Amino acid sequence: MKKLWIIIFACFALSACGMMKTEDSGNSNSGDKSGEKFTENAKPKAGDTVVFKISRDSYGESKIDSVDGTRYKIPYGSTAYTVDETDVYMLPKSGSKSDLKVGDFVVAKRGSDLYWTPSEVTKVSDSTIEVDPIRGSGVSSLAPEKIIAVHPAAVEEFKKLKDEKGFETKAQSMRPTTVGTYVPKPGDRVVAAWGAGSWYTAKVISVSGDKAKIDWDVFNDSELSIDKLAPLPRVGSTGATVNVGTIVLVKPTYEKGTWSFGEVTSVNGQSIGIKLANGEAKTIRADEYVAMN
Repeated sequence: MKKLWIIIFACFALSACGMMKTEDSGNSNSGDKSGEKFTENAKPKAGDTVVFKISRDSYGESKIDSVDGTRYKIPYGSTAYTVDETDVYMLPKSGSKSDLKVGDFVVAKRGSDLYWTPSEVTKVSDSTIEVDPIRGSGVSSLAPEKIIAVHPAAVEEFKKLKDEKGFETKAQSMRPTTVGTYVPKPGDRVVAAWGAGSWYTAKVISVSGDKAKIDWDVFNDSELSIDKLAPLPRVGSTGATVNVGTIVLVKPTYEKGTWSFGEVTSVNGQSIGIKLANGEAKTIRADEYVAMN
């Protein structure tokens, strides 16, 4: 009888060992799957190539140099950026699919360089996604691996950029209120439009008909239509009459900087409240703006 109990106990022990091995094997497989899942959702690590925020309207592609908690050190060109993890994105895999829809905000690789552009999705097909850059122009049709959906905070920032673009497009189509009444003459100091709508200070060299040759403070001499320049406001001058809602060109904080577009929000004597295109509110004097219409 004693031998029988020994045999039964031995069989039970062997069976238990088999069960343990089976369970261990199952746990091992489960561990492999968890590992695969973790890899798919893993945070970027040193050496990974990522897309990251350089500024509110530009993103770059580069390799991570090092990671310190939630902060990433990423070199780009001659600069090493320190970026929060919420502004770092893994590169999409080649052949990846997308569930984006029209109206979504993304960053898009529109060229062959390492620059990604904040954009809005305008059309989606089976193989391509059409995007419109928030800043700049030119719609592009791209493969899904050249587009990255951004985090909610970036979406809100891109919406603001879109609003700013709309405001700036409207402002750039305007001309100074002095057009038609101001006749430039050689030696005049003026504010003039450079390119599509960036305004800088300059001095008039000569005038011929509706054209003026000017000496830019920051560029080489050039000729432009006189409706694209205005007399530089003199310190202590009263400036053109403005009302709430008037679009104005605002003097930069340093002498040769770009004049910014703003909208008048309040008028209190010679003190003018404005909101710049980027949403910044400030107060200026009557000799620090050029009124537009």
